[in-house]
Amino acid sequence: LLKRLQGSFADSMDKVIAWSDMTEEDIAGYCETDVRTIQRIRNDDDQNPTIETIIQLCLAMQLPPQISRTLINKGGYQLRANTKDFMYGMLIDGCYLYSLDECNQMLIDQGIKPLGSKSRKALKDSDPELYKNLL
Repeated sequence: LLKRLQGSFADSMDKVIAWSDMTEEDIAGYCETDVRTIQRIRNDDDQNPTIETIIQLCLAMQLPPQISRTLINKGGYQLRANTKDFMYGMLIDGCYLYSLDECNQMLIDQGIKPLGSKSRKALKDSDPELYKNLL
């Protein structure tokens, strides 16, 4: 698979999704987004997903770390030497078989906002003070 990820981010994501044997609906459900977002990311070279969205997709598909890092790079990002990016790297390298809820709890425990709009909204509604203090 890694050798086939030579094109744009959208082309690479399309190949990864096909390889994963998951439906767009499955992926959307696991990463707290809607199917239209998955379709746009997969089919539109002009889409610029955030690094958080890319990581959500990688975790949802339980991608091997090398594939996840390739997609992050193709999305125009690099993991830098800061707490948030360190945690993102740890998730894609060592926790890629965990659920998004488990990964989000690790992020929150380290002072970082969770991935996914539903998780962020739930935390903001349940503990606005904690949410305000997260990176």
